[in-house]
Amino acid sequence: MLPQRGAARSSSSLARRLLIAFGATTLLAMSVCATLLVLVRELAENVDAVRRDERLALDALRLGVAVREQYIHEAHTIIEGDRSHLGHHGDWVARVRRDTRRLASAVPPGERWRLDRTAETSAALVRLFEIDIVPAVERGDRNAVRSAHRTVDALVARTAGDTDAVAAALETRMAEAQSRSAQLTRVAFGATGLSMLVLVGVGFVIVAGLRRDVLQPLGALAAAARRMGEGDLTTRVDVAAKGEIRALSDAFNRMAEELRAREERLLASERLAAIGQLAAGLAHEVNNPIGIIRGYLRTMIPEARDDEQRNELEILDEEARSCQRLVEDLLAFARARELDVDPVAIAALLSETARRLESSGELGSTRVHTRVDDVVVAADEGRLRQVVSNLVRNAAQVSPPGEPVELTGEAREHDYVVTVADRGPGIAQDDRARVFEPFWSKRPGGTGLGLAVCAGIVRAHGGRIEARPRDGGGTEMVVTLPRETP
Repeated sequence: MLPQRGAARSSSSLARRLLIAFGATTLLAMSVCATLLVLVRELAENVDAVRRDERLALDALRLGVAVREQYIHEAHTIIEGDRSHLGHHGDWVARVRRDTRRLASAVPPGERWRLDRTAETSAALVRLFEIDIVPAVERGDRNAVRSAHRTVDALVARTAGDTDAVAAALETRMAEAQSRSAQLTRVAFGATGLSMLVLVGVGFVIVAGLRRDVLQPLGALAAAARRMGEGDLTTRVDVAAKGEIRALSDAFNRMAEELRAREERLLASERLAAIGQLAAGLAHEVNNPIGIIRGYLRTMIPEARDDEQRNELEILDEEARSCQRLVEDLLAFARARELDVDPVAIAALLSETARRLESSGELGSTRVHTRVDDVVVAADEGRLRQVVSNLVRNAAQVSPPGEPVELTGEAREHDYVVTVADRGPGIAQDDRARVFEPFWSKRPGGTGLGLAVCAGIVRAHGGRIEARPRDGGGTEMVVTLPRETP
């Protein structure tokens, strides 16, 4: 199977990238909105300032009118020679004072002195009117009236100039505010247009990134899925993506690899089943005539006329015996999936199997060192003994003289692992998977059925068997059995 690489080990996951893109777009939009709000607020303040200065300019002009009205009522008193306009004169004087105080806090600082002088002029006009003009009119002193009138006329003219200057200053400030408002309007429109371009650009980048990192890889996955659906189990996906999409493509490749491996296992199983059926039928057909031939030979050997004939008959019996062993291997291969499962004390089975092999002389001078954990395993005792015996015999045949065979059994939580290790020449890497195929053997005189029978029995128990290189040289045959056989 391919190595698993999840999204958690990826340098950048799709969810994180989408979150960053969404957050960046949101922050940009919020920044644009905040900028526009500041511009709109400043623009509104400038509009209010324009309106306020417009009102103040009108008030300044009205102040000038009020001073002139004050003067007009003084002139009526001079012309008519009585006190009939004194009440109106007092009203306009009060209005001048009120308007002057109100404008003083709102006009530009540089123009406040004009308002102060307007207030002083109004007060001076009142004093001239009350102290000089009215008494002179009542006395009929025309010269005094004319002299006072000239002074009053100069003061009124100066006040009119001051109020006009204040109004002009307010109009200038109003024009500046209007200019700033126009500039802010242009800035707001420019910022809005630029922000829209930036947002469109960011959106384009995000869409392009999604197309590159999501849509194209998903399209490649969909195309690969279609090819796999059409039966092409060699299909693989190689996408330059990250995060979840990469994990998905890796999962797809693992699935494709597993499907291909399962198909190969299924084909191998079907092939082995067909071979097993053929072997069973052939073994039954061949075993009987071979048994008859060996029976005749065993009868003929004692009656041989000389040693040469006896030797030839023994050779024939040995060859027939070889054919009979091949038939027995075929029968064992055909019956590998037939199990009679019972609780088995695995330590006793392994130790007893090693002792029997040593005592029978089948291993020659090779010794078996055992180190096993004592647990109970659900298995077919006879078939499991057959597997261990076969593996130990093979290990002894390739072990150098004086080198023992190591037989170990390790109990795990759900499995039991039996290992048979030798110090032989080892198995080439390309041959490790083929040693369990039927009729494949590189050993002179080997039938290629021994390990195939072992593999069939182990698979029937729901386990697995594999050949591994041993540290320091040699081979380890590792059998992993479930503690409870399915």
